[in-house]
Amino acid sequence: MNIKDEVYFPQILTTTCLKSASIVKLLLHMRNYELTLVLRSKLDDKARKKVLESVKTWLKDLQVTKEEEWGQKPLAYPIKKEEAGYYVMLQLEGENLPSDVERRLFLADEVLRHLLIRTK
Repeated sequence: MNIKDEVYFPQILTTTCLKSASIVKLLLHMRNYELTLVLRSKLDDKARKKVLESVKTWLKDLQVTKEEEWGQKPLAYPIKKEEAGYYVMLQLEGENLPSDVERRLFLADEVLRHLLIRTK
């Protein structure tokens, strides 16, 4: 068996090949995440971009595959005395999520709420 077989699974890419009479498996765990942020509506464009850049530096090991700005929307209830929030969604891809991201997002004054989920 001198052929290279590739089997695609939803979460894992498994590559097997024959080398020196042993089968070597290479597992690549690329996980996809989705981060939705609700920022203070009173931030101007320059400050908003600065906050987004700092969040991206916190996610240093992950690659941003898609970034959508949903704009300003009214909140269902006041959060930190804000009646509206600016929504931003980031789709991320990478192997490991840095351990302090949730803490940093929680402590950031410009971020009213966040939702970080693993999609794959």
